Amino acid sequence: DRFYQVEGQVGRAEHGRSASVRKAFEGTGIGLALTRELVELMGGTIGVQSTPGKGTRFTVHLPITREA
Repeated sequence: DRFYQVEGQVGRAEHGRSASVRKAFEGTGIGLALTRELVELMGGTIGVQSTPGKGTRFTVHLPITREA
């Protein structure tokens, strides 16, 4: 039920990338976890679409409400 995995970096496309390029994109995964929590607190949804060798797209949908 999580979009990220810190330990072992499962699912990361590192084939063919230099060590310096991989290092530039390393992280702890906290950004996506924080985003997910905030989106859920606001009643929204977050989705993911991934294409091997091309990249990953995250989509956030938030409800729009009017104050009375």
